[in-house]
Amino acid sequence: MVKRDRFGYVGRPLRVGDEALSVAGYDYDAKGRRLSPSDDLAVVGRRGAALFLYTANARGRGAKKEITGQAGKMAKKVCGLPGVCGKKTGSH
Repeated sequence: MVKRDRFGYVGRPLRVGDEALSVAGYDYDAKGRRLSPSDDLAVVGRRGAALFLYTANARGRGAKKEITGQAGKMAKKVCGLPGVCGKKTGSH
């Protein structure tokens, strides 16, 4: 029998900002899906006109929750920037 391990990414929508997606890299084998040895994790999000990306290596059970939390904090902060969430950048 030939061993056929496969690698792939799984994306899931998140409730962060206006739009967001979490992406994780997984190894697939006969036993199922597990985080890959490279432990790729990412959150990409949009709030107003701003895009933000967080990446991490999942070196612990809380890594996915941690970067999702960081992305949520950033989504709240970026609206304070001029022109990001519909605020005027100055008088014209």
